Amino acid sequence: YVCSEGEESDFLYYIVSGTLYVYSKGKLVSALTPDDIFMGEMSFLLSNRRSATVVSKGRSVLIRIFKVQAKVMRGGGWRVQGVEFVRVMGRRQSGR
Repeated sequence: YVCSEGEESDFLYYIVSGTLYVYSKGKLVSALTPDDIFMGEMSFLLSNRRSATVVSKGRSVLIRIFKVQAKVMRGGGWRVQGVEFVRVMGRRQSGR
């Protein structure tokens, strides 16, 4: 497993490869791939606990990004990536 529903979170994942299955209250609700770019962004941004359990069936490669790293990136001129992150979030929330 990658993370469990209800866990505290101070990081998100960048999905490099693989397929990740998302379960909420024991029910499969989604599958994430590198096309989705990020996993765990809602609890990361809102400082909430994880809203789902995520499991990788097979090999997946993820890059963990901690809040401290994100703050450094934001302060270090990574504004464009921050804007792209918000765009990705908007597309995912709208179902596009």
